[in-house]
Amino acid sequence: MRRALDELTPLGRYTAASERSAARVIGAYSTSFGAATRLLAPNRRRHIRNIYALVRIADELVDGVCTEAGIGREAQHEALDRLEDETELAMRTGYSSNPIVHAFATTARGSGIDTTLTGPFFASMRADLRSADRLASTRRTVR
Repeated sequence: MRRALDELTPLGRYTAASERSAARVIGAYSTSFGAATRLLAPNRRRHIRNIYALVRIADELVDGVCTEAGIGREAQHEALDRLEDETELAMRTGYSSNPIVHAFATTARGSGIDTTLTGPFFASMRADLRSADRLASTRRTVR
């Protein structure tokens, strides 16, 4: 049972709001995955949503939303670096001003997720960016 928001500490209230934001991300991007998470126990569902939301945000930095917004490759690389730095800081401190990062960090701290897991994930996102860089370069050369 969820406690009323007015019974939570300020950090607890912010965490609850952040986790609701993470749930909105999964709902906006994946109806099937979102539906599947509803089969899980509420606490596990919350953690899956928190992880999924961070992964989705990182993936959007790599797979087109930044490009569509007119953000160049160098800025995408920088944004991914900032997201990783912010994620690592939040995992250490238990707070981020970014609600999605904060929700993820809450799950990470409670579940033992550390940089041995997030580091390879962010490295794979960088590899995707480099692949996109090579593909764009090849397209320019072919023209």
